[in-house]
Amino acid sequence: MSHPSLFAPTTQPATHRLHAQSIARLVSHLTHPPIVAALGVALLTVTTARTSEWWWAVGYTALAILAPTLFIAVQVRRGKVGDFQLQQRQERIVPYAVALGCAGLGVITLWLGNAPRVLQRVGWMTVLMTLALLAITLRWKISAHCAYAATFAVLGSALLHMAPLLLWGGVLVIAWARITLRRHDLWQTLGGAVLGAASALLVLR
Repeated sequence: MSHPSLFAPTTQPATHRLHAQSIARLVSHLTHPPIVAALGVALLTVTTARTSEWWWAVGYTALAILAPTLFIAVQVRRGKVGDFQLQQRQERIVPYAVALGCAGLGVITLWLGNAPRVLQRVGWMTVLMTLALLAITLRWKISAHCAYAATFAVLGSALLHMAPLLLWGGVLVIAWARITLRRHDLWQTLGGAVLGAASALLVLR
């Protein structure tokens, strides 16, 4: 009969890797960019706009966030892309282009309708960041997860007075999850975080 300790050195690391990947997968799904973006718009609107103006946030979310997400869902269903995470760099180009068009249409609608100023600024920021993501993705796979998380961290700490350490700790956890799942490397997550933070700073100017 084999002694259990003989198997400990090989099975325990494998078990730990499986647990880490399960946690990383959960984090990755819960912090998918559309979820983070919708949460950010909702929190900003609730804290900075009047109740009568909240419908602007609902309309913008549907047009600039939900519509591109539904497009990806259709692409997944048709087998055009592997999954919602868009693992391959080439799979991201068309969805980013669609997202850019939706974000542009959304911000123009906000501007023409004289929507709350903070929401307009977030809309323009989203256009610029999506444009940057698209341009970079043509040559390099940058982390959109970390970009949106860093944007939320900057705006959340500055406008919503949330705990900066907690928010940036969340960015680190998301970066760990993306690296653990081998969807990105360290530099791709760092690049995404820098892009997201820089984009958010434009809203605060």
